[in-house]
Amino acid sequence: MWQPNDYRIPVEITPGFWARLCLLLFLDPRATAAILTAAALHELGHLLALRLLGIPVFGLRLSGVGASLCADLRGDLREAWAILAGPGVNLLLALCLRSRLPGFALCNLALAAYNLLPVQPLDGGRLCAGILPRVFGAAGDALCRALAFLTAVLVVCLGVIGTCVLRLGLLPCLSAAAFLLRLGACQTERKML
Repeated sequence: MWQPNDYRIPVEITPGFWARLCLLLFLDPRATAAILTAAALHELGHLLALRLLGIPVFGLRLSGVGASLCADLRGDLREAWAILAGPGVNLLLALCLRSRLPGFALCNLALAAYNLLPVQPLDGGRLCAGILPRVFGAAGDALCRALAFLTAVLVVCLGVIGTCVLRLGLLPCLSAAAFLLRLGACQTERKML
């Protein structure tokens, strides 16, 4: 049985993760290594913050739409710090490595920006859902939904523009589709980070 002071965390790896990994490796193996490293460091940032804040972590899930930590979150200020820790690690790496490893720095910057989009289950969406209702009451929930909808529309429009107008190939549309899949990812009973 898992105890809160135990450092072993169960990891669930879904078939979707392996499929996405194979696709990324096929498209660009070097970029895939940078993306996976940045994502792992992002999740380690969350994990370290959760551990330092004394929040129990029950597992890590790797799926086709991303990674998520299962933790005992209660919607307090500690949760906000744990949420910000992942993008914070990526931003710190982007700043520190911008001259030595510019490609990896850019990957970290992109991952931080993506995770700070105001859409659940991304980190930015979780922050909005935790902060806006407290500030604006019931209108905060509506504002969260409106921000999420506008962000999704913007991402899809950028994907279409990148593919059709700028002729960047299918990658922008595939990225927009992956974003929408991430939005539709189901959450389990416990809160995910």
